[in-house]
Amino acid sequence: MLREERTERILQYLAQHGFAKIQEIMELCNVSRPTALRDLIRMENEGLLIRTHGGARSIRRTTAFEPRHRWKESQHAEEKKKSRHWQKIWWRTATRSCWTAARRR
Repeated sequence: MLREERTERILQYLAQHGFAKIQEIMELCNVSRPTALRDLIRMENEGLLIRTHGGARSIRRTTAFEPRHRWKESQHAEEKKKSRHWQKIWWRTATRSCWTAARRR
């Protein structure tokens, strides 16, 4: 099967399912694992898909469902700030307890 044919098949599969494991791509295109991986790397470099551990995701599906990073970062900002404050206090307390225990030995 030619590279262009494999590309088209993989993109059609991703359009239908949203995600494909490397094993599914190997069976779909009847190719070896290294060939499937090279195809995924090339297609990611061309901006056609997003490679993941063990497979690939469709670009269309991910942008529709995942909020942008800056938007997610701004959500519940006050609660996150309070949480970081209490984490710092806990860390200082735990560190002091460890130092105190170490000095007693």
